[in-house]
Amino acid sequence: MSCHSARTSLATRQLSVVNIKYFQPASPIDITVFMESLSTSCQNYASLKHIYVAETTDPEDSDLVIPLSSEVFRPLLKFTGLLSVAFGSIGNYNLDDRFINDIPDAWPGIHELKFASYRPASCAVTFTAMVSLASRCRSLQSLYLTCSATQSTIIPQAEDGTEKFSPAQTALRELHLGYSQVSEVARMPYILAKVFLALSFLDWYHFFGSFDIENSSERALEEVRYQLQVLQNLADPDDHDDIDDSDVEWEDDDDDAEDSE
Repeated sequence: MSCHSARTSLATRQLSVVNIKYFQPASPIDITVFMESLSTSCQNYASLKHIYVAETTDPEDSDLVIPLSSEVFRPLLKFTGLLSVAFGSIGNYNLDDRFINDIPDAWPGIHELKFASYRPASCAVTFTAMVSLASRCRSLQSLYLTCSATQSTIIPQAEDGTEKFSPAQTALRELHLGYSQVSEVARMPYILAKVFLALSFLDWYHFFGSFDIENSSERALEEVRYQLQVLQNLADPDDHDDIDDSDVEWEDDDDDAEDSE
């Protein structure tokens, strides 16, 4: 099925599941029109529970860019009963914090949220916004999202100066960081361990799609996973043979980069 034929076949006024796979890349216009058509095809926005949309071919052309901004997906925020939203390899996701921060209010019962892609994604979504999303969605169990963890993460403080975290989220078990960029100053392992007590799976894209281009954040993300396991008492802090600290290349902190200019 093509993305075009999928959007023209939407005729029902009430949907509970949308599950579409198509076999050649769709243009940003086709995908945008599909999202808009979906949002105008239902009168009962609470009826739709699951959305799965995936392009099933491995892209062979690394120069083929299908930019998909937050505005492409914003019409879906009307569907307040969504439990699963998963997009697989349909384009280059260029999401932003404003969209991410709107999701918990729009989809309070979401269990699965995935923006997975063979194509590189931008890092406009901050790590702070990602943590806020996952902690506010109390039923969220699986999250695939590229974010930027290159700046210091600011945590509110109580009157006595101690860090004041939101109530721990105990549903999230699977976190896939896609093409996320990581800086040590973001304190990603510490925050993940503090906020997501049941997190048991952490991964990322090790290569860019099928192009054999290594993810430049690979070593830093390996260090994040190791430190998280230490904090969860799943790894020995003295047994660090798999990762050499001197070989980890953290992304530069954006604030530090600005100060040095």
